Amino acid sequence: MATTRAKRSVGRPPDERLRQRRRRDLLLAAIEVFARRGYQRTEVQEIADAAGVAKGTVYRYFPSKRALFLAAADFSMLELTEAVDRAVSRVNDPVMRLQQAAEAVAAYFQAHPERVELLAQERAEFRGEIPPTHLIYRERRRERFEATIRQAIEGGMLPAVPVRPLANALYYLLFGAILCGSVERTPRQLRNLVREAFDAVLQALTAGGSAASVAKGGSR
Repeated sequence: MATTRAKRSVGRPPDERLRQRRRRDLLLAAIEVFARRGYQRTEVQEIADAAGVAKGTVYRYFPSKRALFLAAADFSMLELTEAVDRAVSRVNDPVMRLQQAAEAVAAYFQAHPERVELLAQERAEFRGEIPPTHLIYRERRRERFEATIRQAIEGGMLPAVPVRPLANALYYLLFGAILCGSVERTPRQLRNLVREAFDAVLQALTAGGSAASVAKGGSR
């Protein structure tokens, strides 16, 4: 009996890894199909086919097409969050941290333009029904974002402006550049668009100083 129980316990971790891998595969397939076909025209069977599984397997993980779509949007934002955290994990300078975070967001969507489409569809399909996923994640990270801005202000790297409005402005600047760049079919230029936009704002905030020098601690 002891041997049997030991074998079962050893077998559980691989089963959990398999479950997590299958769920990820379904989400990746869903993102691709939803982005290409649109939420209304997408059938669950198409997603199952793209993932190489039976339709019933999809429903074992997600109870409905709606649940799968929203899980795909959440997965995209979670991956984006992790990418930003990696990009700024060793950056101490607050202005440079803002720049690196913005470029990490742009790089993520440049590599995954289908995820911009997914977020746009979420807004169109569920407007007024649920909060947009990207705004949910913004609020989760607001305190950290505003703390970085506050640190830059207190260090003399940015002028003493209200933190909350500046945080909102930078956020909308970032996502506005990404959405406009995607609509204009220039996803490969997203990093350049964001870099130029942030550089212009930082130069304006520092009375015409170089954003690069500010990021290096060379503010007046």
